[in-house]
Amino acid sequence: MTRAWLGLGVCAAMTFAFLTSEMLPVGLLTHIAPSLDATLPQTGALLTAYALVVTFAGPPMTALTGHIPRKRLLLVLVGVLAVANACAALSQTYLELLVSRIANALAHGIFWSIIAPAAASLLPPQRRGFAVAVAYTGGSLGIVMGVPLGTFVGERFGWHAAFWCVAAVATAGFAALAASPAMPRGRASALSDVRELLGLAPFRRLLLSTMLVISGYFTAFTYFAPILLRDGARGANGIPELLLVFGVAGLASNFAFGRISNRHASAAVVASSGIMTLALAALAFDRSGSVFSPFALGAIVAVWGVGSSGVVIAFQTRVLTAQPGKPDVASALNSSAFNVGIGAGAFLGGVVLRSAGVAAIPAVAATLVAIAIVLQFVPVVPSRTVVTVDA
Repeated sequence: MTRAWLGLGVCAAMTFAFLTSEMLPVGLLTHIAPSLDATLPQTGALLTAYALVVTFAGPPMTALTGHIPRKRLLLVLVGVLAVANACAALSQTYLELLVSRIANALAHGIFWSIIAPAAASLLPPQRRGFAVAVAYTGGSLGIVMGVPLGTFVGERFGWHAAFWCVAAVATAGFAALAASPAMPRGRASALSDVRELLGLAPFRRLLLSTMLVISGYFTAFTYFAPILLRDGARGANGIPELLLVFGVAGLASNFAFGRISNRHASAAVVASSGIMTLALAALAFDRSGSVFSPFALGAIVAVWGVGSSGVVIAFQTRVLTAQPGKPDVASALNSSAFNVGIGAGAFLGGVVLRSAGVAAIPAVAATLVAIAIVLQFVPVVPSRTVVTVDA
């Protein structure tokens, strides 16, 4: 059991590094854009490009690397993460930063495909949701600590310094992983597994639900700073604090949704999505940016954080429950669905920002998540292949 907990700790450290790297541009959009002579939508497109690479490269690369021992593969992925962030820190043009982010995304696509199954394999099957929650705690800490601290460093010392910090964290994670015990070998997978899972109607609906929820999440979250600067954060200095509130609330909800997901993954999906919808609807209500006090705004951001963390745990656990025989490929497809949502959300947020202004973004985001909730209650036409999906 000690070895299992050590392994879960290393998994959490790696999710911290990858999540921080992925989300760091969110808090630094207003700093990166002018330094590279780019617009806010163009800088937001860094998230879109990142997500597209993960979406299309993740599943096939996961299938093709399924025979490699997990620890060896993870060492390569974390090494790429460190190098990519060092290159981002050295970037002087938009193209250089984009290329470094694409390299990061290639490693990201495989990492998030295998980390949940790797963590789940360290504990008995009945504790699958708890194991995923522990591993994903690092992701929550990335929101709580990584992104706010990165944003703080970027504001004080320049955004290049923030990427140097992530490169250092990834290097430390590489050393910790190298010193950790070997992880259980994953099940061998093949490209045919991707086609088989996509042929199952219940699994396709699960992926569609994921895409809708995450699209809503990132339609708003990509433009976190512009939205909240309008809504009571009276200066850019308030954004790191609100990101911290968002992350702390998400971290607090992590284990709660992990436990719920162990037995009631579908209920956890609906509950977490509903909580997120309420927070986004509240932000949509305040179109003038003058309704909420700073305290009330902090409470809304906290509710948003609870729902956002919950959907990540709930959807990932539900995928592992739905396809226990092909966890890596199922997780890869779920990761792709997440990143379609991230990319679509970042793109849609930019479109709404240009066409209707920042005040319209939360309403569009809340609508997408609400549609995903309704979809949970729409009957699915049975597939020819019987598959167990948590109800």
